[in-house]
Amino acid sequence: LDKAEQLIFHISQRHARSDFSLLRDILSEYMNKLDQLHERRGTIVGVPTGFTDLDHLMGGLQKSDLIILAA
Repeated sequence: LDKAEQLIFHISQRHARSDFSLLRDILSEYMNKLDQLHERRGTIVGVPTGFTDLDHLMGGLQKSDLIILAA
C-alpha cells in the first residue's frame, strides 16, 4: 500500500503546474468568452449532443465538460 501511495504521489508531482498566470489575463479571457456567449444567446456554442433539449440547456458540450455515461 505504501508503494502504491508513493507511485501516485510521484505521478501527481509530474503533472503539477509550476507556471502562474496573472489574474487580469485570466479574467480578460473569461470576460471575452462571456461576451461571446451573451451575443450568441440561444445558439449552440459547443459541440451538439444531438439531444435538442440538452443542447438548449447546456449550449452543447464544452471543452471543460466531463461526461460519464453508465448503463
